[in-house]
Parts: sequence; C-alpha cells; structure tokens
Amino acid sequence: MARSATVGHADELIRFARAWAPFGGPGDDEVFVTFGVGQAEFYQRVMSALATNSGGLPVCEAADLQRHCRRQLALLRAGARPSR
Repeated sequence: MARSATVGHADELIRFARAWAPFGGPGDDEVFVTFGVGQAEFYQRVMSALATNSGGLPVCEAADLQRHCRRQLALLRAGARPSR
C-alpha cells in the first residue's frame, strides 16, 4: 500500500513538473498549494522521482525534465527567480 502511494506521488510530481516546464516551471504559489513545499524542495523531489520512476516518460523526455530541474535549482541557489 505505501509503495503504490509513493509511486502515485512520484507520478504526480512528474506530471505537474512536465505540465509546467514549457512555461518555465511553476511559481512558488502553485508549488506550495499543490505539494506544500517550496520550489527548491519540489525540484529535488522531481529529480528523485525521475531517478527512481520515470513516470512512463521516454528516456529523452525524462532527461529533458531532469535538465530543467537542475537549471531551476541552480537559479534558486544563485538567488535568482527561476525563469517563467
């Protein structure tokens, strides 16, 4: 039971990140309201989810989403607002 809930949550993270990626990613508000965490934690969780469960994405799409997450995390760490 716990495993399927975890997989379901990972899939939800991946779907959400994938839906927002063409727009530069979700804003702080969208992430917090949906997942209850800040953007940095969200991107870390998406990367972790992709590493353990690609959500059925083709390898190239999973790699693109990983790059997007790394880029957004780098911007956050630099004190810049992630692109939107």
